[in-house]
Amino acid sequence: MHEGLGDLLRYPNALSEKAGLKLAAALRSGGQGALRTALAGADPVDERAEWRLLETVLADTGPAAEIKPRGGRPRQVTRLAARRLASGGDLSAEVAPTAVRIDLKGRSLDPDQVEALLALIEARLS
Repeated sequence: MHEGLGDLLRYPNALSEKAGLKLAAALRSGGQGALRTALAGADPVDERAEWRLLETVLADTGPAAEIKPRGGRPRQVTRLAARRLASGGDLSAEVAPTAVRIDLKGRSLDPDQVEALLALIEARLS
């Protein structure tokens, strides 16, 4: 919840555990955009006004998903479609707010080939 809304919440310490669980469930269900938009355009005078605003958004996004006891942070990872390489193997990637993970399966590379790949990525991002 902190990663998804922390920069916009004015009164995060006033949220009850139950309210926090509702927000976390909404974030896991894809409600981050609507919640961020509402918070960014608002200027709540106190914690009650902020929670009423959040409740309105939660009600507009439909029935809350059942809170599952899995805990943890909502995932903010975008998985890109895997690509089958003509020379063998599968290449896939996941993008998170502060990280990228690239995975190559079904193919072995020696350290020199991996260094060459890293150099290409570095050159592209520099």
